[in-house]
Amino acid sequence: MTAPTIPAEVLRDAYTYTCRVDSWLGPRWLGRVPVAGGSVSWTTAQQVQGSLTLTVPRIGSADEAEDERDWTPTAPSSPLACYGQVLHVTITVTSLVTGAAWPGPAGRFLITSTDVDGGRISVTGKSLMHRLEEDRFVSPMTPRAGGTLASEARRIIAGHTEALGRLFRLHVALSSTSAADLTDTRVALERSTVTLAARHWDDEALNRMGELVDRMDQDTALDSFNALDTEFHVEIAITARNPFIGDLTSAIREALRAPIRNASMAIDDWQALRDNLCTQHRGIFDAIEKRDGDGAATLMEEHIRTAYRALKLGI
Repeated sequence: MTAPTIPAEVLRDAYTYTCRVDSWLGPRWLGRVPVAGGSVSWTTAQQVQGSLTLTVPRIGSADEAEDERDWTPTAPSSPLACYGQVLHVTITVTSLVTGAAWPGPAGRFLITSTDVDGGRISVTGKSLMHRLEEDRFVSPMTPRAGGTLASEARRIIAGHTEALGRLFRLHVALSSTSAADLTDTRVALERSTVTLAARHWDDEALNRMGELVDRMDQDTALDSFNALDTEFHVEIAITARNPFIGDLTSAIREALRAPIRNASMAIDDWQALRDNLCTQHRGIFDAIEKRDGDGAATLMEEHIRTAYRALKLGI
């Protein structure tokens, strides 16, 4: 979409700016977001990169004809959730002399964080092109002497877990079915990684996993528990000693970190869910310690699917 050309005489006279923000999840429009304040900023280097900050009233509407609603992100499909939602920002310049209006696109921004503070919600986002540019997923490399196809593939993928996570988040932003797809993919991958972890663990890896399980048993705060939960699953992936599968598993888990957190905030009894997750984590750890790969895989799938049913993710 090309920005319209605004006549010079309009800019010389009195005019106003208005901003419209619409939330989309893939092809699905989630609503027009009321805006209390914010900014869009762009920097020009080799690529044009943009970022967005918004302040949204927790209770409100973007149109006087619409009923007020609560904009708190309580579900994966909420307009302001970090679940691949993309904010389409349009700036309209209106002449106060003639009344003519010129709408123009200000960018599309993938939501990267949402923070609820009293009656306000703070939202940040990155332009989709910004996310692709900063990932630097492709970089020039020279094959090493004596390297095989498998060893070079592992070397190329090594160190790109964060970029993979961003790539999956971008996929979520552009696909309406990615929640279920990522869930099923995560189940398949984590069955493999936990089976391999049960086969390959050493004392150091087992101690790290055990420490994380112990810390989750003691931690009742949602954010810190969610961080430990992610770390536990990533540690299992690392212990699997298969860099490609491990990186894919870690990337998917990182891509789902924010959606899991937002969904956890919305459930009625978080502590009951936390207690159940702790029991499941302990069971998975015990199976790994016994080198029971099949048992660990069964427990891992049950763990992921029961948690996601409770959180209403991927269903």
